[in-house]
Amino acid sequence: MTATRIILTLLSTSLMTLSSASAQQGPASPDSVANHFVDLLAARRFLDAIAAMDDRMRAALPGAKLEEIWTTLEGQIGSYQHRGKTHSVKSGDYTVVLVNATFAKSALNLKISIDSADRVGGLFFVPVAPPAPASTGSSALPSGVTEQAVEVGAKGWPLPGLLTLPAGSGRVPLVVLVHGSGPQDRDETIGGSKPFRDLAYGLAERGVAVLRYDKRTLVYSERMAVEGSGSLTVEQEVVADALAAIDSARHNPRIAADRIYLVGHSLGGYLVPRIVSRDHRLAGAVILAGSTRHLEDILLEQLDYLASQQGGSDKTDAAQREMLRTQARRIKTLTEQDRSAAMYLIGAPPAYWLDLRSYDPVKSAESLAAPLLILQGGRDYQVTAADFAGWQTLARRPSVTLKQYPSLNHLFVTGSGPSGPAEYEREGQVDQQVIGDIADWITRPGAPRP
Repeated sequence: MTATRIILTLLSTSLMTLSSASAQQGPASPDSVANHFVDLLAARRFLDAIAAMDDRMRAALPGAKLEEIWTTLEGQIGSYQHRGKTHSVKSGDYTVVLVNATFAKSALNLKISIDSADRVGGLFFVPVAPPAPASTGSSALPSGVTEQAVEVGAKGWPLPGLLTLPAGSGRVPLVVLVHGSGPQDRDETIGGSKPFRDLAYGLAERGVAVLRYDKRTLVYSERMAVEGSGSLTVEQEVVADALAAIDSARHNPRIAADRIYLVGHSLGGYLVPRIVSRDHRLAGAVILAGSTRHLEDILLEQLDYLASQQGGSDKTDAAQREMLRTQARRIKTLTEQDRSAAMYLIGAPPAYWLDLRSYDPVKSAESLAAPLLILQGGRDYQVTAADFAGWQTLARRPSVTLKQYPSLNHLFVTGSGPSGPAEYEREGQVDQQVIGDIADWITRPGAPRP
């Protein structure tokens, strides 16, 4: 995920309130109650908005605090423009209503809990999944390569995808691609690059099939926001669907079931050891720019890097960085009692951070029997040499291969000089050497054969 998209996501989700329960007569339906509440906020009628809340929420958000939150939100994503469609679902004693709201710089979902007495008992700000990006670069399949539309994903969460197949009719090895952070499409489109499409086409030309799919947080953004955003962990975001995709691929007649490999990029690379530990039949895995440190620490490092590139003089940016530092410190102090707390910290609920607290990707990788190929771009400012050094502790194992590419960025696109978000906006393709190295490693002498 690009730093630009990370920052936008974080800024749009970092504001939060507590949930709760008093009495206030309101319009007849939960949807109309929620819409009325948004209208009060938009009109800056904060005292009236507070009157619509239940007792506990009113205590947590006195008028000055509610006004501060709304003013900060508009300062980050522009002035409120209008509200759009709503989506609601019953959740225990509450009806959770998702109200789509358009601001000058971004759209946002306001997640509002309404109790049986038409009182507002909870408010969250949830990012809207971006529309599918426009196509960039060549979209023509290489000669002889074919693609099949497939459906993968954990039970109840079907995800559309593509299986890219080499020429010929025999069984072939397969790579399953696992995305980085955020609501990603099957190509992992970031600005002007589509790294997963590049990998699919390049590997298929070299005799390796590739399975890629749209991420659950893209396909079901509204459903996840309504049904379980507070309990979200990487299990729902990444792991369960990756395991389901691997399992489904084993039943395809073109795939050699004992030659299936996992390739994870960024967050996907960080989670490769966790996924592989759940499926011992995998032939191996490739980690592309996978971090080895706590995610909240890496994010703050990225923000400091961007500030240094921009001179670090913008007071608004400095205030936002300090807000995120405060949230990062709060993440460090979370306890199990906070797991269900109605708050978002750096764009994710406490359950997300508690789930990752004890996860050490390097230590997890040490216990894996499957061979690993670990690749790193030398110009990557998001996952850096410090993370690659963490993986290098595995170098003593003959089943682990590591390689660094001095001129490549986080997307494994060639460039020069310090990397930054602007570089991602330009059209770029995954370096052919990276694709060749992955294909050669999969087809290397001694690699598993059917």
